[in-house]
Amino acid sequence: QHEQFSAPLISDATDLHSQQTVWSRFRMVAVLTCTFLAFVVAGSTLHRRPLHVMVHVAKQRGRLDVENLNQAQVGDIISKDVSDAVAPDVDYTMKLSGTRVQPQPMRMSTAVCGNRIFVGWTAATSWKQSGSSHVNGDTPVTRGRVTEFHESSDGKLTPASTHKIDWCTEVGGMTITPNCDLLALLCRSSQGPSELNAIDMIGREVKSRSHFRDAWYNHNPDRDDHMYLVEFDTNSAHLSEGDKVHIHANIGGWEYGNFEVSVGGGPKRSELQYFVSNKVTYGSHEGELSMLVDRTGWKLAKDPRAGAGSGHVMANRVTYNAELRVWAVYARTDGSYGCDDPKSAAPDECSMGEAIFFATEPGTGSPAQLKGTGIRPQGGVKGNGGPMNLVSDGSSGFFGVGLGPGGSRRPVTIGLIALPGLQQNFKWSTYPWMYLDLEDISLDTDIEGTGIGFVNLQRFGGDHENRFLLGYATGVKDGVVTGKYFVQEVTKAGCLLGRPKEFRGGWGEDNVWTRLSSGCIAMPFAWKGHPGSSYTQASTSSKLRVSTICPDASIPEATCGSDVDECATNQHDCSPDATCTNFVNRPGGVKFVCGCKEGFEGDGKTCAKKEFACGVRFVRPQDGVKEGTPWWGWGVLELQFFSDDACNTKVDVDDGVPIGSSWHEGADYYSPGAAMRWQGRHGQFGGRIDPKATDKIIWLGVKFKNAKRLKCARLRQEAGFQATKIRVETLSGSEWMQNKVVSGRDGWNSILFTMSCSGADGSTNKPTTPKPTTPKPTTPKP
Repeated sequence: QHEQFSAPLISDATDLHSQQTVWSRFRMVAVLTCTFLAFVVAGSTLHRRPLHVMVHVAKQRGRLDVENLNQAQVGDIISKDVSDAVAPDVDYTMKLSGTRVQPQPMRMSTAVCGNRIFVGWTAATSWKQSGSSHVNGDTPVTRGRVTEFHESSDGKLTPASTHKIDWCTEVGGMTITPNCDLLALLCRSSQGPSELNAIDMIGREVKSRSHFRDAWYNHNPDRDDHMYLVEFDTNSAHLSEGDKVHIHANIGGWEYGNFEVSVGGGPKRSELQYFVSNKVTYGSHEGELSMLVDRTGWKLAKDPRAGAGSGHVMANRVTYNAELRVWAVYARTDGSYGCDDPKSAAPDECSMGEAIFFATEPGTGSPAQLKGTGIRPQGGVKGNGGPMNLVSDGSSGFFGVGLGPGGSRRPVTIGLIALPGLQQNFKWSTYPWMYLDLEDISLDTDIEGTGIGFVNLQRFGGDHENRFLLGYATGVKDGVVTGKYFVQEVTKAGCLLGRPKEFRGGWGEDNVWTRLSSGCIAMPFAWKGHPGSSYTQASTSSKLRVSTICPDASIPEATCGSDVDECATNQHDCSPDATCTNFVNRPGGVKFVCGCKEGFEGDGKTCAKKEFACGVRFVRPQDGVKEGTPWWGWGVLELQFFSDDACNTKVDVDDGVPIGSSWHEGADYYSPGAAMRWQGRHGQFGGRIDPKATDKIIWLGVKFKNAKRLKCARLRQEAGFQATKIRVETLSGSEWMQNKVVSGRDGWNSILFTMSCSGADGSTNKPTTPKPTTPKPTTPKP
């Protein structure tokens, strides 16, 4: 067999100063490598259709200085036959960088202990026809895999072995004990515990905790997959599968959120505990569930906790702080605490539809809301939001990274946040976000998404060094990186060190970086083309690449001065109708940014109220809930508008502004804009309200700045989430006025109405309840 090596593999992680030098060195390495492979192949047994996992180890030293890189530091390219390709996500998988985005490689998990590095990944062993909208119309048949590598004293990685877990259809999070004797990971499977001879922990627990049955079981056929916590003994040369523990039977539904696990306690095996945070479907709700599991006896240490915050979980990360013996969950959800809730985050970051939360185990009270965020997935209109990684920071607590602040009223950039050891100790005034003025990244508040995504963070160097490596990609759109990857050092104070360096190795969005025992950082990826590109059946790769970056002995020069919060000290010139956002000071850089608040427009220094000429909306009133359907939801599959009474002449509303009372704003899959096919969006209106809300009305509609002629609408309701009454309201001045009330039915509803354009500001969004009228007494005719 002959492997054709290409120059991009050699230069994945770096810019080399001379293409000529690259090729001369490449030819030398290729000759040596091919000679090595000749010996390997000569002594190997050829399989019928062999595929390869390629391990690319790119080692970069010297302040991440690309000019000083030499060929010896690039590392080795090693081929190992494992006969499988890295599986792609199906195309309805949700990512922080997009909703229903182009497929990416399925998540890879990494665990490190000493010189041993384990990568858990999901293989596509074959493909089958699928009637649903999966990758190219087909669905991968997937199996679990764990590949082990060894790190030498000079930082080079070599593959040791690959372990197959053929009963596992998806590999989730992975963790390893400090003494390296036990490796544990989460495995999804359609097989029940009796079929796998597994320990049925939830089967035992539900007998004494029957009120948590829905937290573990679901009988819908697409939401009843099982999840197992699987241990492997690492004391032998090859992994030996140990206990399989059944922890969920309600996995499935929409592909968002993560499967996370982290081990703590010890050092004896009898003292170990596993903390698990999984996205599950309990009842009709899809959200996060956390459990603390005692390894001894395989039992719960306490009741499970439902929800990493408010709403559905979009992403959840788990980190263990060994010094404090505390686990932390860092999550983004599509809900946020209300502005009247004392648990809410900073002022102006409440009731925003999405938020980032922080929870700890142990911990008391509700998860802390770190921020409300208007950042939407790039599949919508507001950038790539949410948390990526949370790093243990010893006795200080934790250190996290995310995108923020978010929305058109504020710039979109990377934010860092130091967090306490326990969730109840969080106060937004004590632990503020530190927003970064990234070099060559636009902070124009008129741009609702700068295309930043794939954000990552990990400690760099020793355990107590104030050095962290930050990574991000540019040109991210619909979950695909059209730009470049960059890395740059940063301190806990948010001070950027040196300059950003292009990194050609790349990493998967779901793949959290891992720090090696040497202080270097390892990151796996699978693309055979440009990292971050669309990853489909046609472009799947059998090459598993691992890149490493190592710190230099000297710390790069700081690029920041002592920070002054111009917003908090009122040293800014923002409009009273704008929000001031402080940035960590960079000499010659941005100190603060002004962004007009919701309902206003301008440059932030001058803001004027948004004026709307007219609008129409459709309201499901409280007495319009169909019996037997959930009062907290209204499903509108499609909403069309017409300019004539017969609903024949269709009118697009791309020049309007979609509005609605929902956890889903803007134009994501469940938004008003999606139901109206606004600006090419596709989806439906998944109108929901907080179950604790006292006002149980739901509505959607559209507003226009200029005159618009609309006379008819066709609204298609979702069975099981339909309204029996629909109230039509039109915008008059700044108030919504009732136009008419019609009966609602399953399927299509044609609704006639009159919409006038008399000039209005549209600032009032709450539906008005019509005043009751007292009928005049009449004298009956004789």
